[in-house]
Amino acid sequence: MEQRYYICSDTTLSAETLLQASRSHRGVEIMHWMLDVGFNEDSNRTRKGHAAENLAVMRQLTLNVLKQDKTTKLGINNKRFKACNGLEYLDQLVASIMV
Repeated sequence: MEQRYYICSDTTLSAETLLQASRSHRGVEIMHWMLDVGFNEDSNRTRKGHAAENLAVMRQLTLNVLKQDKTTKLGINNKRFKACNGLEYLDQLVASIMV
């Protein structure tokens, strides 16, 4: 048996609702971890204007496209490398967006 403690201001929530909230938050954390590992997002120092937000949107879009690609069994970093080095694979990824 395992116990976990959470801080919440709403005491009327059911156990199922709290479990769902916990699991959905874990999904967000996994996405942030993938962005940091795959795109080294935490070390980005872009600050001027809307550039940081624009780059974040582009990274998330790229991550989603790479995750949806099932033609290659590679990690995100290797898929990015393959797209940079092979125009055929890059064309395939871009075509998957257009569909």
